[in-house]
Amino acid sequence: MVTVKNTGISEFEMTEDLQANQELGNCTVYQKAVAVSLLQNDLQSDELKALGGLGTVAGSSVTSVEDGYLVKVPLVIMDDKSFEEYCTQIGVAPNLDGAIVLNRIWDNINSNFRYKQYVPFVNENQNVISIQNRDNAEASIEIEVLAYTQEVPVLREEYDNYALVQFISLSMWENVAGTIGNAEADTYVRVLVDAELSLAEANALDASVVNLISKEYVVESENRIQEKVSNDEMMDGFMMIIGAFCILLATIGIANVFSNTLGFIQQRKREFVQYMSIGMTEANIRKMFSIEALVIAGRPLLITLPLTVVFVGFMITASYLDPMEFLVEAPILEISLFIVAIFVFVGLAYYFGGKKILKSDMVETLRNDTLV
Repeated sequence: MVTVKNTGISEFEMTEDLQANQELGNCTVYQKAVAVSLLQNDLQSDELKALGGLGTVAGSSVTSVEDGYLVKVPLVIMDDKSFEEYCTQIGVAPNLDGAIVLNRIWDNINSNFRYKQYVPFVNENQNVISIQNRDNAEASIEIEVLAYTQEVPVLREEYDNYALVQFISLSMWENVAGTIGNAEADTYVRVLVDAELSLAEANALDASVVNLISKEYVVESENRIQEKVSNDEMMDGFMMIIGAFCILLATIGIANVFSNTLGFIQQRKREFVQYMSIGMTEANIRKMFSIEALVIAGRPLLITLPLTVVFVGFMITASYLDPMEFLVEAPILEISLFIVAIFVFVGLAYYFGGKKILKSDMVETLRNDTLV
């Protein structure tokens, strides 16, 4: 993605050169503008009316007027060749004198922001749509609708949930620009290749495009492959830091459990010797140690695991996340290993402490008045 700064698409003179260069793959040059349109109530789609109408779905995102609503109309102005390719892509006869309407609106009643469902925005029986200057209601023009679609061109753009997006050609824009105006200052060049590129190849392609355009224009470039690699590296580093911090806390906790458990058993040395003096066997002592180890290791898990499940469930619900998506990414293996480690270290502490007690001199321990 290359941003040509402070240059309108009509003034950008390198479109044909870029598209003729076979090494650059598929190039689309586009600019964005914004207009508004008066959408009368009877022009709303039946599906939208069934949801309660535009006012219910969009709320304050649209402006209510006497006959309907003023809705935002983002215009995506594509170079003529790319627009004709887009027409072919959606099965429409190429025609530069009209607009393709993205006929969809987010159904926020039956879906959430994470898993959006769309319904048609307007009835598809109208052949023209009237749009007007955002700042001057009297400056309006009717544009022929070539097609209604829910399939967008591959521009990596995000479109407003409650806007009536329209795609037009550069030739069409030159006819209506004086009336509609409000075009963004920059033009965008999107380079798309079909092949799987390595990072080195992507960087070479990025440099080639930038070097070609920057000879005449001020540009900013975004290499999407490099951005993804950099983002993955940052996330890996973040997970490594968090993981190391968690391991540190786990190590401290397990060491503390081991130390306290072993010390606690030693303090009870006289108690167990007294049990043995009245006939309790070593097997009974081991059984007692095993039960205590299970209680000490299992009690915090029985308290924290249900709380964790409730908290995670609440967060999943609040974020409208599919539970299966969370379970796929959840560190279940790491948590299971940590739980096993707790039982192992507590068991080891009881094993070493019990072994020392069973080997102690019973007579000498009973003579000692201390509990150590």
